Amino acid sequence: MRFPVSGWYPELAEQVERAHEELRRDMDAAGHRRLLRLLDAQNALLAESKLMSFTAGFKLAWGMAKELEEDGFYSFEWEEEEHICRPAEQVDA
Repeated sequence: MRFPVSGWYPELAEQVERAHEELRRDMDAAGHRRLLRLLDAQNALLAESKLMSFTAGFKLAWGMAKELEEDGFYSFEWEEEEHICRPAEQVDA
């Protein structure tokens, strides 16, 4: 995996593992299957939500880029030059 997440939240991973062990110990096979179906549906909903969030963010960024393009592309060097030259021009005037 390029971006492993297993080490990011060790406390949460431990809580999930403990809950899983408790459920395995206390639940019959039919209940276990229902729980797995519920978790699959929850994971599918989470994946869809992440995709929708990414799409919305991408559209927002694309729209902002288009607006900035209409005004001309941003240049840090140009901004610094304006910042330096403007006070000098005001002193000369």
